[in-house]
Amino acid sequence: MNAMRIILVDDSGDFVGALKDFLGLHPLLEVLAVAHSGAEALELYEQLKPDAVVADLKMEKMDGLELTRLLKAKPDPPRVVMVSLHNRKFYEQAAREVGADGYVSKYEVAKVLVPLLLKLHGAGEVGRAG
Repeated sequence: MNAMRIILVDDSGDFVGALKDFLGLHPLLEVLAVAHSGAEALELYEQLKPDAVVADLKMEKMDGLELTRLLKAKPDPPRVVMVSLHNRKFYEQAAREVGADGYVSKYEVAKVLVPLLLKLHGAGEVGRAG
């Protein structure tokens, strides 16, 4: 299986830097780029066509919900996982409604994110040209 190609999106430089380092430790996860806004993420998506986007829910100008909605409207859209510090149930439901493939509390990232990405990547291999 090829590595899952990922773009990370978060307006917190410290968090996204730590997340990039953390995901970089896994041989089946490749962080292609880091974006600090939804608009920057859309530009990177068009250039790089990643398998997945991991995006913060709350960002200025374009939040993660709007970013997810726009990404999911693309032909052959990426998997999208939302991460947030905010009230899990309400925001998880909102993320699912716009098409997110997963929602992870930032408090659980170290435990939950890698298994979720690997599960989504395995599911995406079925029927996908590689």
